[in-house]
This record gives sequence, C-alpha cells and structure tokens, in this order.
Amino acid sequence: EPLMASDGSYTCIAISEHKKNWSKLALIKNKNGREKRFSFRIKGLCIPLAFSKDNQSPVVLALSNASGKYRPALYDFKNRCASEITSVHFRGDVFVLAWNEERSDLLVCDMHKCNHRLFLYNLQTKKVVRVGPTEGSFDLFFGSAVLRADQSFLVKWHNFNTPPRLLQLQAPKYKSWKNAFILSTRVQTKHRFKNVRFRSSDGAWIQMWVARPQKTRIRLPFIIDIHGGPHGARCDEYSP
Repeated sequence: EPLMASDGSYTCIAISEHKKNWSKLALIKNKNGREKRFSFRIKGLCIPLAFSKDNQSPVVLALSNASGKYRPALYDFKNRCASEITSVHFRGDVFVLAWNEERSDLLVCDMHKCNHRLFLYNLQTKKVVRVGPTEGSFDLFFGSAVLRADQSFLVKWHNFNTPPRLLQLQAPKYKSWKNAFILSTRVQTKHRFKNVRFRSSDGAWIQMWVARPQKTRIRLPFIIDIHGGPHGARCDEYSP
C-alpha cells in the first residue's frame, strides 16, 4: 500500500517485478503541480513501513528480504544510501513493531523456528538488548506496539496457555512488565508446551509443537494439526 509522509509532501510505494525477483522503492514528491521521482532498486521483496519525522530529508523504514530473510532497512533518498539493520542476535525473519525515533530505537521481533524473541535495537550504537517475555507470541506488524509518554511500550502478547492481553514493558530496560489490559476471558490452561524438531522420511527437518497435560506420564491418543504454507507458521499462541 502507498505510504505518505506526515505532512503529505512525499508518497512512497513499492513496485514488485515478480519475474525478475526485484522490487523498486519509489519516492514521489508533488510540489506546485510538478512531480519528482526517486527510487531504489532492491533484490527480492520490499515493504515500506514508515517515514522519518524529518520531511526535509526523507528516510523510509522498510522490510526487505534481499538477504534471504526479512530484515529492517533504512532508505535515505536524499543521500542515495541504504542500510540494512543486522545483528548476530538475529537468526530468523525480523519484524519491526515500533520506531522510537527520538531515542533512535527500534522494537523488533525475531521469529526463528516458530519462536518469537523481542529486542530493542539502537540505530546509533547498534546495541541490541533482549526485552519482554521469553516465551509466547507477539503481533508482527508495524504499529502493533505503542510507545507511551513514560517511554514504556504496550505490546499484545499471548501463549499456548494464556489468552491475549496487553503487556506494559517498563522503561528504561524493558525487562519487567505488567498486565495493562486483558482482552478476553481469564481462562488459563496448564499444559506442557514444547518446541521440538524431527526428521521426516525424506530427511528434511520438521518443526512441531507438542502439548501434553501437566502431570500425565501414561501413553495418550494424539491429534496432529498440520498448518498451511509455505509462509504460514504456527507459533506459541493461544487458541481456544
């Protein structure tokens, strides 16, 4: 979808060339009825997320899978340069939940082997800090986390045993949190929920979640639920 700067002076769109596996990130400026265009050519897919607040020097935050996995990237149209945001801590696809431009921080989620890990990434120092819960799932779209006036973050979270809720991650370290709002019933289950991998008959590695009652050691009948794909994934999430 087209992305517009806060003052309406610029519009950014991504154009995919499916047969060639390339994308074009185009910036369009309208002034006095005259249209100017600037663009980046990017390998793979590109999804524009947000404009920087400096409308005089437009920088676009986007997601790109040029490296084979989704990574955030900043595209500076004035200086004609692009910088992919990478870290040794990132192992899977990385999605941006929020951008705190005043502190140069990105709240991102790394999804690797169906596990979600939340990080705070500083664009200036390149420092990466693990924050939030160490289990469960988050919403992976831009804007799904909200920065409050006290610099805490609100994020939606749930896991296999716990219905969805809004968590308030406490500033400044975001290592602690509290329930800000419970979106559904307070019903909770108590199952052991484990992420395992095994080899299929053709040798490929298969990821699977195994759920069992907490205190049962006897052999039990089981149900296998196979999700769709190839882009679909079932994570540690609540489902009644």
